[in-house]
Amino acid sequence: MAIADIAHATEPRPDLPQVLHRLALTAIYALGFRAVAVNLRRSDGSYVVVSDIGLEQDLLGSVTSAQLWADLLLDEYRVSNSYLISPEHTRNVTQMHADTVWSVPDIPPASAPDCWDPDHMLVVPLLNHAGETIGLFSVDSPLDGKLPNSERIVHLETFAQHAALAVENTALLNQLSLKVEHLGALLQISSDISSSLDPTSTFDSIVRTTRDLFGADISSLYLVNPQGTHVELKATIGLHGMMLGDYTVRVGEGVVGAVVRDGHPIEVPSVDEDRRVILSATKREGILSLVYVPISIDGYTVGALGVLYRKVNAVPPDAVELLAPIAVHAAVAIRNAQMYNDTKQHAEALLQSEERYQLVSRATNDAVWDWDLATDRLTWNEAIETLFGYAPDRVEPHIGWWTERIHPDDRDEVSASIDGAIEHGAEVWSAVYRFRAADNTYTTVIDRGYIARDDNGTPVRMIGSMMNISERKRLEEQLAHQAFHDALTGLPNRALFMNRLEHALAGATRHPSQAALLYLDLDRFKVVNDSLGHEVGDQLLIAVGERLRACVRPQDTVARLGGDEFTILLEGVGEMDQALRCARRVLDALNVPFTPSNHQVFTTASIGIALAVEGERPSMLLRHVDIAMYRAKSKGKSRYEVYDPEMNAQAVQRLELETSLRWALEREEFVVFYQPKVELSTGRVIGMEALLRWQHPARGMVPPSEFIPVAEDTGLILPLGRWVLEQACRQAKVWQEQIFTDGPASVSVNLSARQFQDPDLAEEIGRVLGESGLDPRRLQLEITESVIMEHAEAAVSTLHSLKRLGVQIALDDFGTGYSSLGYLERFDVDTVKIDRSFVRDLGRERGKTAIMEAVVTLSRALGIFVVAEGIETVEQLSELRRLGCARGQGYLFSRPVPSDAAGVLLAASYLPGYDSFVTPPDALV
Repeated sequence: MAIADIAHATEPRPDLPQVLHRLALTAIYALGFRAVAVNLRRSDGSYVVVSDIGLEQDLLGSVTSAQLWADLLLDEYRVSNSYLISPEHTRNVTQMHADTVWSVPDIPPASAPDCWDPDHMLVVPLLNHAGETIGLFSVDSPLDGKLPNSERIVHLETFAQHAALAVENTALLNQLSLKVEHLGALLQISSDISSSLDPTSTFDSIVRTTRDLFGADISSLYLVNPQGTHVELKATIGLHGMMLGDYTVRVGEGVVGAVVRDGHPIEVPSVDEDRRVILSATKREGILSLVYVPISIDGYTVGALGVLYRKVNAVPPDAVELLAPIAVHAAVAIRNAQMYNDTKQHAEALLQSEERYQLVSRATNDAVWDWDLATDRLTWNEAIETLFGYAPDRVEPHIGWWTERIHPDDRDEVSASIDGAIEHGAEVWSAVYRFRAADNTYTTVIDRGYIARDDNGTPVRMIGSMMNISERKRLEEQLAHQAFHDALTGLPNRALFMNRLEHALAGATRHPSQAALLYLDLDRFKVVNDSLGHEVGDQLLIAVGERLRACVRPQDTVARLGGDEFTILLEGVGEMDQALRCARRVLDALNVPFTPSNHQVFTTASIGIALAVEGERPSMLLRHVDIAMYRAKSKGKSRYEVYDPEMNAQAVQRLELETSLRWALEREEFVVFYQPKVELSTGRVIGMEALLRWQHPARGMVPPSEFIPVAEDTGLILPLGRWVLEQACRQAKVWQEQIFTDGPASVSVNLSARQFQDPDLAEEIGRVLGESGLDPRRLQLEITESVIMEHAEAAVSTLHSLKRLGVQIALDDFGTGYSSLGYLERFDVDTVKIDRSFVRDLGRERGKTAIMEAVVTLSRALGIFVVAEGIETVEQLSELRRLGCARGQGYLFSRPVPSDAAGVLLAASYLPGYDSFVTPPDALV
């Protein structure tokens, strides 16, 4: 009987305290206790009493800290020691004192209580479906005065489980209520648009409903002026010191102007961190965060709608998605207002002159009508045939011809609305209904009429226009589709994908078949976007979506999560092989070149794969495939990786490395080493290459191959590169004054891809040269071939700006990219550094030897120096000399050394023991 009461008490209902109170009352009678209390955990970790029965004091609403519950002190009521059922050992009773916790089995027998003490309390945690503590269920003062046995503990746990269920059910109901509230707001706005022709009142309704829906402080609606030059505030709610007409900005100015100019939403979590914000206006109103979406009609942006908050980071995460449908309704209201004004103007013109009526009726695309209320004669313009297919000889000039063609379900309502408008002295009548065309199909129309009256106020005539709005209805249906589909590709969006993923995981729990998830990220998509433009990039994404759909079954889901990220959900997968076959099909499909806008584009994808595990949450499965995808990307292009639990640990290691890297520069853990560049014919040291090294306090020397990619990904490469440049220039200035006053020696510094793409690069290098006092001719900047070729046209301009500073330019890792020898002259470089892979295979691979010989010959003809990298053997040195390569560097001559050892090498001018090819002794280091 008690279990039935529990089930009834925890049925989903909005009044959670009442449910928990009823549950507590049932527990008292069922388990034989005098007192029961229910505490719920709040977001800050504290607990609040939401139900108490039988306690000496009323604790309802009291809040405790997030520390051990035994620390609770409320007035005279104190839990000095209590009995708590541990989540890990639900059959063990744990005794807690203020700061000490131990299990009953560990208590000496003499210390174990054998009867109930008045200060004792039995507590069971409320656990949600994820096993997280969301509250506490406690009982006190058993009627029999005995410690509870295991059976009573089990019953108490049952009550706790049902209490947790009630809490979760209430949370779900609240989420559903929010969705219903959003739908209701859209319906209210739609109703206001249909029932009002006054744009001012409609706009006021939109901003009021929008502010209330989002819980915002302010909502505002702006429209572009007729000249298209400025954006004007047309409706707002919540502003203190701003009136309509007071605020106007130029198109492109501020956040609102930028939204109108670009036609894209803008979200500003903090106004102080966005340069587009006009701070004078926001600070006057105390606005700290905001979001605006465009209002568009027929592809043109005509205004903006937004919500604003007087708190930082207050914009909801789905604000843009929720605001977009409201903006569409605002566009409808604008169009309605335009149609209303057009109709009224037509009516006034027709009253003044029948001739002008004829001219207007022939000029408009709407079906314009003229109804004589005294004779019921009704005439139409020629658009009645254009819009609905009725030839003039088939149109009877009588009101009955029109009413017969109104849909039977709408006819009475339309007639009543006309009668009501006439009887109540209205100036304008309007209605939306279905009208039968000549082909016997019904189309949705909006009909508006101006009621003309004589001097006595008697209605004598109605003049109006009827517009086919079937397309608008179609757009409204399309909006419902767009809420769950990507606007560009038509694929399911994140919302629909997450819904299907949840269902798939639930199905995988109930049935033996599994669900598999593939997560795709296109390789080099940013290059396509930057080089060929966003339009070509969009066409590429559409084509990729089509190919992905062709790779899966009808029951599988292909979704676009945003940007160049796609997911494939495979349901009913029996084994991993099926997912792997799908991944291979995808890679094969993407390897075929695309031709957006007649451009041949090659793209590949990195794919992460994971199988769903029973009980796994969607967010966790997404995290797994994301980790696997990044593993695939790190190993190269056009490949897939299956998630392995060890990847979690590696991801954590990478995060730790990134965290350490962010502090390393501030903690002065980086050092610059130098490797000499040598004249191969004499052994003369002609320069040094600056190389970054990281001396980690715990891990020792971290290899550059491990931390440089992380620095590139996080953007830390920019401050690191700047620091290396400053250190190298300062050191070179010292050597310039102390060692090589007239010689050719220089210091080389590598520029990363991000540094080279920085528009302020030349200015930054000029600043460093000026501060260090280094002769620009002593500085050589090394840029990898692949970085230059990725944006070849822009690279030429950047290289010219650097050359104007007087520095030298070296093309690093030559031969690893996809440039030709013809680019050497175009790029205006001083030095070409041959990649170590060519040096390693000299004399063994005829092709690479021939390429090396060609590069040396052409470079000599162009007056370009050639430096061979990675020289490690005497045989390699001999072959390079035979080919005519004049310069080189590598471990055969010296490993990278600290600055003092590098200075010794420079001061000596020639490598010690060069004739016997001995690496400098450790004493130099």
